[in-house]
Amino acid sequence: MKTVADIAKLEFHHRQGGQFRWITITTLMLAIGTILHLVSPSVGGVTPNWTIATYCVAICLTKPSYKQALGIGLVAALVNVLTSKSGFPYGNLISEPLGALTCTFIVKNLAFIRFKGHSCLPVLTGFAATCMSGGAFVTILKFVMNLPNVVYFTAMLPLVVVIGALNAVVTPLMYFPALRLFVSRGILDSLEEREVTSDHSMYDLKPTQDGLISMEHLSYIYNKQKTPVLDDVTMTVNKGDFLVITGESGSGKSSLCMAMTGAIPHYFGGVMKGMVYVDGQATTQTTISHLATRVGAMLDDYDSQLVAMTVEEEIAFSLENQGVAPDKIGQAISEALEKVNMTPYRNRQVTKLSGGQRQRLVIADVLATNPDILVFDEPTSALDPEGTHEFYELIHDLNVKYGHTIVVIEHTLEAALPYANRLVLIDHGHILSDADVETTLRYMYDHDIYTSAIPKIFACQMDLEKAGCHFDAPWLSTDAAVRAVQKLLCLGDSLTYGFDVRPDQSWTALVSAQNHVHIDNEGQCGDTTTGMVYRLHQFDLSRYDAYFIMGGSNDILLDVEVEKICQNIRTIVTTFKAQGKPVYLGIPPLTTMESAMYGWQNASDVEKHNDQLRQYRQWLLSYGKETECIIVDFYESLLRAERRTGRNLYADGVHPTAEGYAVLARAVLKAMGV
Repeated sequence: MKTVADIAKLEFHHRQGGQFRWITITTLMLAIGTILHLVSPSVGGVTPNWTIATYCVAICLTKPSYKQALGIGLVAALVNVLTSKSGFPYGNLISEPLGALTCTFIVKNLAFIRFKGHSCLPVLTGFAATCMSGGAFVTILKFVMNLPNVVYFTAMLPLVVVIGALNAVVTPLMYFPALRLFVSRGILDSLEEREVTSDHSMYDLKPTQDGLISMEHLSYIYNKQKTPVLDDVTMTVNKGDFLVITGESGSGKSSLCMAMTGAIPHYFGGVMKGMVYVDGQATTQTTISHLATRVGAMLDDYDSQLVAMTVEEEIAFSLENQGVAPDKIGQAISEALEKVNMTPYRNRQVTKLSGGQRQRLVIADVLATNPDILVFDEPTSALDPEGTHEFYELIHDLNVKYGHTIVVIEHTLEAALPYANRLVLIDHGHILSDADVETTLRYMYDHDIYTSAIPKIFACQMDLEKAGCHFDAPWLSTDAAVRAVQKLLCLGDSLTYGFDVRPDQSWTALVSAQNHVHIDNEGQCGDTTTGMVYRLHQFDLSRYDAYFIMGGSNDILLDVEVEKICQNIRTIVTTFKAQGKPVYLGIPPLTTMESAMYGWQNASDVEKHNDQLRQYRQWLLSYGKETECIIVDFYESLLRAERRTGRNLYADGVHPTAEGYAVLARAVLKAMGV
């Protein structure tokens, strides 16, 4: 195996038209040859061998493999067997394959011979293939019919040479018009094309980057183009990514998508430099069908991917093509439909599905083979805003719940970005930014590149920041913007402050990071509800959009009467409610015997204080309902978490561990509806 010193210089050439293009061209040329054979007059008993001439043209145009050439020769032989008037037509079954193989040998090894810039292959192949095929045929005929040597050497072989000379003339006469015809029809790439599809089987190709998809110095230029559509692209797609790729029309987005699926380089004609690896395997060393089991793709024209009558038949068709065992197809269909919420439509005709349902069917079709990566090219171009939202909710679920890696090519970003963890900006084939969503959007804004795609709400944030405003989180949606400008006042004791953990591990910090709400944490270690009432008047409550209050634990540890604690809470809640904004009422958790070891209370008082905390909790539940406060039951949340996990979530019997504070944060987020 050869190693590649510089992957950027490794080239892969492919001629457009698909793997069966040689069949199309050969069929057309042999049909022409058959017609000419039937109608062509002879002069002195001599006429060109039109069958050989036409398959020489086909081989010169398509440059098939030796195996394909053998097939061409056998087809030509069958045609001659049916149309030949010779004494032993079955000799063609040997002579024509020999002629086709001779032609292919010359094409593969003598393509460099040119005259005034024009290929000499039509002349060489027309003469040599005719001589080889004709020579073999007359030799077989001599032995079958027991012809004398003098006839064989003085008449039959010279006649073969004469017909070979005629074919050396008529083959180029057919080759160049055929070349122009097939180029104009898009079946062939260019008049100047000389390269056969490359073969990378001898190379040891391994990615230098980790990732499900790794692109290393990828460049690609389509045939008939002078500039590359992709230019030295290096990037990875990691497991679990929700990656959005954007850019102007013609920037190379779709080509990048096609490279991930293997359509580049295996289908489109052109030259690829560098390499794309899928799951560690070079795409030039595998096939599109194999890649389809790893990378599922949905095109912008998703209706073109539907071929069957019913939903079930559509998915079954895809599975059968992938070679799935018949006894496993039913289960695979059920699982795919469940993922896209299409189970009730299993027996529905495809024509009776809505646009959004047909799109879900295409996704189910792709999911049926269980690919790791899902690639979507402009998936929402034909959907209304509601359908767009439903689509991104669906693929977000596929990403989070089922673990599929998502790649989306998208012009309009508002609907996609709230779910994305990466945003790639491509321009004129170059990756300009590959980072988190906020960083790439800022790059687009700062460099005035494709600013029309920037969500208006984010552009508004940028304009406000220019005016001196600061926000803790990016405005990727209207909801995010609302949360970013919201401020929450949290009043409490050490449980609110986040005692005994890092600042970023307190429940207020965790809630702020998750929900992007600005929180003023005014929790103070050792504070009582009386102290909170006193501090309450230090704050400009009008600055806040919501309020949180939790206290009473220290009061109970200090043996303050529960009624006094309740009175202080009433005062605080009444003051908050006067602002006409939401009030969150926290219920403190129990303490444990461990608290006595740390000096928070006497061991004999633990159960007494817990009874008071339980009594206090019942009052808070009743009072919160009465005043329409939003209840955050830390008491119940921590208790249930300990029972579920079997772990101690207290650091010192009073204050939670970092894991315990995470439990409290989840309780708050749930209360917020997040």
